[in-house]
Amino acid sequence: MRITNLLLLMLLLALAGCSVPRYSLVNPVDQPGLDFTQGRWLLSDEGSGYNYQQLYQLAEKDFGKYLGDRLSRVSVTKGLMLQKKIPFNPNRSLIKEMYDGTHYDYLINIKCRTVKDDIGGTVDVNAKGNTLADERINRVSLEVYDLKRGEIIYSQTAQGVTTRQSNATSNVNLYRSNGGMIVGSYNRIFKDIREKSRK
Repeated sequence: MRITNLLLLMLLLALAGCSVPRYSLVNPVDQPGLDFTQGRWLLSDEGSGYNYQQLYQLAEKDFGKYLGDRLSRVSVTKGLMLQKKIPFNPNRSLIKEMYDGTHYDYLINIKCRTVKDDIGGTVDVNAKGNTLADERINRVSLEVYDLKRGEIIYSQTAQGVTTRQSNATSNVNLYRSNGGMIVGSYNRIFKDIREKSRK
């Protein structure tokens, strides 16, 4: 049974083409790392939808490895006085207001979006002979604010791009979903944070 399934999978992969997404950091400025050894941290989680919930769970797990019980999610922490949507690139006075309303030291703000999706689904049947070169582009942005000092201490955007190959050589092409590309973009940002940060 296992051998039959393995042979079937190999046959499917031989007949199908796969488009592997490329992930890159959009912000060309070299970002400093974060200091995870001190302070209380908040994860802003006001976005809705499956992609956001998946992103918040990943962020809670990844940041939680370094922060432990010093990390809290905004939606489950009682007694916070924050505006419902926290904008990106807030000014100093808004960051100070966030400190006054929370008395936390740092806040992590994450946004995701699909920039372009000409591909549609994750499987493209009858791809052979297609002359279009369509794209799927997804972005994740992550900022960290030092609430006491009123500063943005980390800001980065990662982008995932996959392309429908024109003149494909197989009849079936497989593509990563928007949700999968959002996770891949987030992972690219967290890799940058992990490599540079003090743990």
